[in-house]
Amino acid sequence: MKKVLLVIIFLFTCANIYGSELGEIRRVQSDAKRVIMAAYNFDKESTLELTHPIVIELIGGRESMEQFLDIYYQQLRSSNIKLLEFNFPNPPIFLESMKHEFVIIPTQSKVSVNDKIVESLNYQLGVRNIGNEKWHYIDGSQLNKKILLQWFPDFPADVELPNKEKKLL
Repeated sequence: MKKVLLVIIFLFTCANIYGSELGEIRRVQSDAKRVIMAAYNFDKESTLELTHPIVIELIGGRESMEQFLDIYYQQLRSSNIKLLEFNFPNPPIFLESMKHEFVIIPTQSKVSVNDKIVESLNYQLGVRNIGNEKWHYIDGSQLNKKILLQWFPDFPADVELPNKEKKLL
């Protein structure tokens, strides 16, 4: 009887841990999709909400970021860009340091740009302080290991960032 009870407790614990991890995977993938969709839908508020504060500060603060987004959205409109497909080719990778939690979310997209189709492999990097519920994101297309370690010296130095590539189809 004692062994049966221990097995039940073990299975319940594993199910709770797995369910929690699965929920967090869905959460960060949903956030990553919101980040991408915000760009293609010219949704400034969602972009500002989800972008990591370090990026906003590097651009000069919220007002400068808003101006940057206006210019960026105008460039997207003028290039007649359309998101055709978006998916997650691999599961996210969760990492933890003494100060931050990180998540690398691989992404794959196909876009139409002035009647040309471009496929892109990229990633979003999620960052949050330990104990904080809210993730903020940095687009991996402009990120390399040197910059990442300057911004977050506690990022695990032995972790390789995903390859990024674009190809014309």
